[in-house]
Amino acid sequence: MTRKTESTVVRATLAQGEIKNHQPAAYHDDGTGGQSLVVHDWGFDIAQHIHAASGLFSYIIQIDDLSRGIRAALNEVIVTIKPK
Repeated sequence: MTRKTESTVVRATLAQGEIKNHQPAAYHDDGTGGQSLVVHDWGFDIAQHIHAASGLFSYIIQIDDLSRGIRAALNEVIVTIKPK
């Protein structure tokens, strides 16, 4: 989540098969040597977006523990719980 406490920003949408950029195009590594278009710059409000889309509750875990060698700018984990 690059925006942390700021609201999520929609960077691009898809309408009628066409990509519309609302912000300058940005890309990240897709893990296969290519690039993927960034469509959202997520903030901590991602949990609200997940709930609105699925009805499920989520929480965000952030660990900052130098004794375990954990310190980074983007180290959040989102946990979404599906009831039984």
